Amino acid sequence: MNLVVNATIVDSKRSGLGNYAVNLVKELSLIRDDLIVFTSHEEPFSQTNVCLKKISQNLGPSYGIQGHLARIIWTQTVLALQANRLKPSCLFSLVPEAPFWYSGYQVVVAHDLIPIFFPKEYPLQNMYFRWFVASVLKRVSNIVAVSQRTKQDIVSIFGVNPSVVQVVPGGCDHRKFFLGINPNEVKRKYGLTSYILYVGNLHPHKNVKRLIAAFKKLRGNVLHQLVIVGAKDHRFFPELWSLVEKLGLQKMVLFLDFVLQEDLPALYSGAEIFVLPSLYEGFGLPLVEAMACGVPVVAAKGGAMEEVVGTAGIMVDPINVNEMAEAMNHILENPGLRDSLCDRGLRQAKKYSWSATAKMVSRILDESKR
Repeated sequence: MNLVVNATIVDSKRSGLGNYAVNLVKELSLIRDDLIVFTSHEEPFSQTNVCLKKISQNLGPSYGIQGHLARIIWTQTVLALQANRLKPSCLFSLVPEAPFWYSGYQVVVAHDLIPIFFPKEYPLQNMYFRWFVASVLKRVSNIVAVSQRTKQDIVSIFGVNPSVVQVVPGGCDHRKFFLGINPNEVKRKYGLTSYILYVGNLHPHKNVKRLIAAFKKLRGNVLHQLVIVGAKDHRFFPELWSLVEKLGLQKMVLFLDFVLQEDLPALYSGAEIFVLPSLYEGFGLPLVEAMACGVPVVAAKGGAMEEVVGTAGIMVDPINVNEMAEAMNHILENPGLRDSLCDRGLRQAKKYSWSATAKMVSRILDESKR
């Protein structure tokens, strides 16, 4: 028997979904020897025992809407034909995409329902989620939800039977993200001094605009940089930079664009605070990575972030700029609080590992054999 894995979400510039996919597949390969992985980007899996099936790079997320449409067509045609030919024990998709015309055991991963909650920001994806994703989630055998919040949303919005939705949190690679990483080389590389860090995309729901406004309120008290790691999306970056100019923060706010994966641990480790102010997150992997590096976190209430952080960070109202600024000020001005948050964050991060995630997912993938 074999397990077919749809890893088309992985390409050369890895998003959060791409990182999830790579880490989970690599960890699954350590406990299974039956993985057949379809991907356009083979490099992350080159040192594993998986059987790689190369597909066109045009299906990757880097190709935007065209890539997405191509991926849907490929899933409904080529992947369906391949699955019917290979007859796997399970067809496992790392995002909620699955062939409708395949009757075998299927499992998909659901990360969040962000386009449902922000239709103006994601008009096309909102329709895609309401029709295509809803249909997928109602047809597959089992759904892996990355948080309780995501499960609740799937059940309440799409009417999916809760018994088929299994909550399996994401993980953390503690071999890469750990306390004690020397950040000096990476700080020199990017021209950093003392800084507050954000990692994520620039979509409006990520709330970066309010983070910049909150950072402005720190200027009278501390001399830090605000470092924003995430692709400079042409749809959103100009507006954010206009705000930076309006507030007179051109020398203090740094947009680093897309950075190498190997630089991220040191970037976390060199930060005074990690802030994730999103209006909604399905999980929030950067929070776990930051805590694992011993960095105090400030995160927004709502979504799954309270699940992920627990009592290890400071939770704030993401709409309240003053509250966000006060939380950052409180950490910067109180070394004892900072040390306490670091200790609590390290303990909280230990609850998440890709090994544990893979073992839980593997049991779900094998349910067809029972």
